[in-house]
Amino acid sequence: LKVNVKDSVSLKFVSEKSVLLELKREDLYPIGKKRQEINFLEIERQLLRNALIKEVECYFTPNGTVIINIWQREPLFRVMSLNRENYYVDAERNILPISKNYAAYVPIVTGYANKNFTTGELFEFIVFLQKDKFWKNQIQQINIDKKNQIEMIPSVGNHLIFMGTLENYPNKINRLMLLYKKGLNILGWNQYSVIDLSYEKQVVCTKRYGYRDYYEAK
Repeated sequence: LKVNVKDSVSLKFVSEKSVLLELKREDLYPIGKKRQEINFLEIERQLLRNALIKEVECYFTPNGTVIINIWQREPLFRVMSLNRENYYVDAERNILPISKNYAAYVPIVTGYANKNFTTGELFEFIVFLQKDKFWKNQIQQINIDKKNQIEMIPSVGNHLIFMGTLENYPNKINRLMLLYKKGLNILGWNQYSVIDLSYEKQVVCTKRYGYRDYYEAK
């Protein structure tokens, strides 16, 4: 028997040891059985009951080795909501359970997060961010308030980014990029405590001592 977790270099939700334990527990362990007693289809079905496994391939080689190839689901972000829900969402909008053995390094979503929102509008927004190398590295945490308004905590800069709703989010992110390039690169990345993108055609920045600067988006 040979178990290959194909993407184990980047993901560690599933291990060879856990697969062997699962097969033994369900009386599907093939060692010691005759060839005709081994049910490949049932092995695949059983392993696919694990929501963290995306695909399973099981077959015999000519020399009598049972090969089990496994591909894991890759989480896009993690939700840790105020109602104590804790789960991953993958690139196909699937809800994945948290593993006791491994934590994926992905953006964290906190606050009033419900599954309809996290797998709907918020999912599309995070996909938008992840497609851009800069925003993928810059946005580490997203907080959701009771009105589904968005706050973001960046990895660079000691400020909070207030998005408001996700309406017209590409334009809001473009305005933020303009501020980063033409404002913070000159003034310094710790000049402001809050950057507010919720106003149309404006970026409102609150300084640490309370005053505000207004930037027109052009």
